Amino acid sequence: MHYKESIQPCLFDPRISFLIIFIGIYLFLFSVFLVLEPLRSTFMIWVTYGSAALMQIIGLHAEASTATLAQGFTEIRLRGVLYQVHEKCTGLPLVLLVAAAVAAVPARIHHRLAGAAAMVVVTSAIACMRILILGLVAEFGNNAFEIFHTYIMEVLTVALGISILTFWCRMVARLR
Repeated sequence: MHYKESIQPCLFDPRISFLIIFIGIYLFLFSVFLVLEPLRSTFMIWVTYGSAALMQIIGLHAEASTATLAQGFTEIRLRGVLYQVHEKCTGLPLVLLVAAAVAAVPARIHHRLAGAAAMVVVTSAIACMRILILGLVAEFGNNAFEIFHTYIMEVLTVALGISILTFWCRMVARLR
């Protein structure tokens, strides 16, 4: 078998097509967020203030601050303890991955765009909930904060990302 004959079936495999489209969209989104600092900063501010508002709603005294934004993070103060909220804490990697994956799922273009936009909102809300949970852990079980921050919340975030993508794939299958 020649190279041309062996590579051709691979190019028409839907999994390979999805992977190529996903990587292309992800690289595009990553580049946009890399180049447009105001977009990243706005997202970080939105998630930080959204998280602090959720903390306020459930009775925690939380104060958000963007005074350190130029240094690459925002802050949330709980009980006099200052927590730094970095870009990764805001869920931006999850937002980009899920939006790219949803946009890469074979569907009509308007479904892809609507899905990617919806997933940005959903994953942003998840990021706020993640910071809220970490705020609760910091408030009531400070000894467990590092374990929650480093391990438990990472696993939950990945699981939620996979669940969202699975939900989207099922939804798109019904739209066909």
